Amino acid sequence: MILAYQYRLKPNRTQERLLATLLGVACRLYNEALAERKKAWEQERRTVTYLDQARKLTESRKIDNEIARLNFSAAQHVLRRLDKAFRQFFRAVQAGQKVGYPRFKKPHRFRTLEFTYGDGTKIKPDERERLRLYIQNVGMIKVIWHRP
Repeated sequence: MILAYQYRLKPNRTQERLLATLLGVACRLYNEALAERKKAWEQERRTVTYLDQARKLTESRKIDNEIARLNFSAAQHVLRRLDKAFRQFFRAVQAGQKVGYPRFKKPHRFRTLEFTYGDGTKIKPDERERLRLYIQNVGMIKVIWHRP
């Protein structure tokens, strides 16, 4: 079983802008990956899998500086989220349920970034020995630790 805890972040204005930028890049990556899958199916009747898109991610990061700013594992999590949406869609269709095709996301509705601990994020003490969350390309962010 995987446990997930949500803690409130208290970023300063600069960090807030950087986090918003990362969320925007992740949203754009999600929508581009969805568009690629949709186009491949409509034009060639070819399915695009997570592995196909994960392989292209390395090339995309070399070309697009914005995508390169997003941590690689966080970008992979975005592609996995899309893959999960497609798997659930096809599972429901096969079960005979009426469900909608995975949708394009609007930036203000894309509110989650997933990071692998140690790869882009760490919990570190600051100069006063208070624990802070370090996020790659953002810095040390204040966190309200309300759970033990």
